[in-house]
Amino acid sequence: MIEAKLMGLRFDTVISSYFLILPVFLYFLSSFSSKRQEWLERFVFIYIFTIYSIGFFISCADIPWYRQFETRITAASLQWTNTLAMMLKIVLEDVRNYPFLIAFVLLIFFFYKVLRRIKRRTLDVEAKPLSLINSTVTYIFFIGIALIGIRGRIEFKSPIRWGTAF
Repeated sequence: MIEAKLMGLRFDTVISSYFLILPVFLYFLSSFSSKRQEWLERFVFIYIFTIYSIGFFISCADIPWYRQFETRITAASLQWTNTLAMMLKIVLEDVRNYPFLIAFVLLIFFFYKVLRRIKRRTLDVEAKPLSLINSTVTYIFFIGIALIGIRGRIEFKSPIRWGTAF
């Protein structure tokens, strides 16, 4: 049981690392400028909120999907994405989906609150800027951590793949 939880944590780390590599890289590039990039902060906030909302939606949708089809959501399950009306009909006609839709809305609400609080405590606070060398080393470290997270493991074996979960 613990091994399964750790495997799930590894997969979640891979997904989060993919989500966060772009903002970390953009902040790294902006660290070479002496001016505060407010547009970047707004973009990163919206990007993180949007990309994690999509991830949360897929996670919430995966539970009833698995219950119905006994398989996980894959790219094949997205074949109806070109027909929005059909997708909404499938989701909204089945009353058994409502608890998961409510959970999704609550999750998004609380995620927005937490993300906004993190922004206020980190980005909205006037901080003493790091020297260019310290800033560069810090960002390279975090980019390295994100790349290791994307790979899913530290060992020299092949990176983590979706088949590893089964």
